[in-house]
Amino acid sequence: MNTLADRIRNNRGIAIPMTLLLLTVLTVMLSSLFLRVSADRRMAASSEATITALTLAQSGLQSYMNSVTARPTDGDSVRINLNGGYAEVVARVLQQPLDTMMPQTFIIRSTGYVIVPSLGSVPLAVRTVAEFAVWQSGGVRTLGAFTGTRISTLASALDDLWVYGADRCGMSAAIPGIRSQNGTSFSDFNPDMTPRDVVELSTTNAVGLATGIRWAEIVGGGFTPDHTTLASMPPGDTTFQSYLIDEIEYDAVNIRGSGLLIITGELDTGNTGSDLIFEWDGIVLIGDDLDADALDSTVIRGLLVTGLNTLLAMTPDANVLANAPVYVYYDSCNIAKAMERFKGFVPIPNAWVDNWAMY
Repeated sequence: MNTLADRIRNNRGIAIPMTLLLLTVLTVMLSSLFLRVSADRRMAASSEATITALTLAQSGLQSYMNSVTARPTDGDSVRINLNGGYAEVVARVLQQPLDTMMPQTFIIRSTGYVIVPSLGSVPLAVRTVAEFAVWQSGGVRTLGAFTGTRISTLASALDDLWVYGADRCGMSAAIPGIRSQNGTSFSDFNPDMTPRDVVELSTTNAVGLATGIRWAEIVGGGFTPDHTTLASMPPGDTTFQSYLIDEIEYDAVNIRGSGLLIITGELDTGNTGSDLIFEWDGIVLIGDDLDADALDSTVIRGLLVTGLNTLLAMTPDANVLANAPVYVYYDSCNIAKAMERFKGFVPIPNAWVDNWAMY
């Protein structure tokens, strides 16, 4: 018969195994907890690094597109150092028109690398983005100092027109004084002291097409100017900004300015009632005709193109430049200044791609 003393002797030593078992269970639980916390921290760090890599890739892409000043060659690449890492950017040509003045389509790929110096040179995370973009040359065809799709066939109408195709700033070769349609009479016209410094094309539409100006796109809302009126321009402005004025007939009285001036209709530089002046340094594009009535003078130092509405299947009025002096000087420097702000990459809308390397 087991007595109480016997049962106590039989259970002697059970506390140690139970304690060891409890310690083992607690150790396993704590180890699991530490592993879970460590995994969560690694996941959080990985997520943060991935977001940083995306930021680096996008920053490198924008920095490249905003800093390139000349059209890049196919495969142009650059490394851009940034806070937290760097980005490698590569530009590839997707579409290259035969006409070098037309826009060229690129795909620009940027890969962001997250670098933690204390962990060595191996990237902590990598992310690639891409952008489809068009390179705008920021140039314009210089067919003539004065290109008109329709110019009066009356020689007497040109008595007070003086056009100079020699580059006023001396940076480029001389160009023809006038480009116009066949049959224009210039028998009494003597620009640049060279008789008949005129190049004629077959039709008014051929003259318009030869300019390469995407007139339908411009007047259809595809061009965003700095201003839509000359009213806010200070006298003698030399900032070479852009102006798009959508009016059937626009009166530009006593104007001295610079830049790219686009008139969708007719440009009237004055009237016969007073001595007025119109002076412009840069480019003047006119949909209809130039009614140069400024008695003092109408002066354009750069490039003048009239009658572009012919590209919209319209018939612009003919330029009849009589009774008031009109001077057109080809000036490549003023042309370049007027077009400078339009040179560079223009992103194609809705054409940004994330994780380009996965495709």
